Amino acid sequence: MNNNNIFFKKMNKIFHEDGNIFHIYKESIAEFNFKEIYASTIKSKALKGWKKHTKMTMRLFVPSGNVTFQFYDEFGHSTVECVGEDRYGYLTVKPGIWFAFRGSSDASSIILNLADIEHSEGEVQRLPINSFKLTI
Repeated sequence: MNNNNIFFKKMNKIFHEDGNIFHIYKESIAEFNFKEIYASTIKSKALKGWKKHTKMTMRLFVPSGNVTFQFYDEFGHSTVECVGEDRYGYLTVKPGIWFAFRGSSDASSIILNLADIEHSEGEVQRLPINSFKLTI
């Protein structure tokens, strides 16, 4: 899959005996241009998808738990990425990419999306979960 459409960037995770600190945003990271930030949860082993944004670029963080994402581009190329406490950073996902995701932790996980536009149902397309081959 074209690396310009999906990429992972490692972020700082500061370990502390009373609880860890996860960096989300720094003004010095010039590629961030967001209009909306929202959080969603996914239960352990639950599966959500398939969904594609036609205009939105997503920056996906998982500060609590772990989530495995699967992506398909317009050529049918598949990419799997796991993000979360065990591999902390964010995924940038450009418009036009189909994705599904599964909770990969023993408990629920939290996903943050720093989106470059406000969410609108008119720019989201959805397909049944059996529309693509799942490997997650």
